[in-house]
Amino acid sequence: FACRYHGWAYDFDGRLIAAPNAHEMPDLPKEQFGLLRLAVEEWLGYVWVNLDVGAAPLREQVEPQIQERLGDLDTLARYDIGSLRVGQRIEYDVESNWKSAAEH
Repeated sequence: FACRYHGWAYDFDGRLIAAPNAHEMPDLPKEQFGLLRLAVEEWLGYVWVNLDVGAAPLREQVEPQIQERLGDLDTLARYDIGSLRVGQRIEYDVESNWKSAAEH
C-alpha cells in the first residue's frame, strides 16, 4: 500500500517499508511510522471504520438505536440496503472555498 501524495509504502501488516529519500534520514525510526490499526466491519453492504479498535462491534452499537427508531430490525431488512445501487449522480461546479463546500 502506498500513499500517492507522500510516496511512503507499507506492507500488508501496516509496517512502513519505504519512504522517498529515506537514505537521507538515517535516524527515521520506521517502526514508529506504521499505519494505525482500525476496527473495520462490513454490514448492510457498507464498510464501516471505527478508529477505536477496542470499540464494541458495530451491530451492538447500532441495533439498539435502530430498534428505538424503527421498532425492530425487520423494518430495516425490508429495505434490502445491500442491494441498493446509485440511481443518479450529479456533478456541478461551485465557486466556493473547498473546505466550506466539503463541510456542507
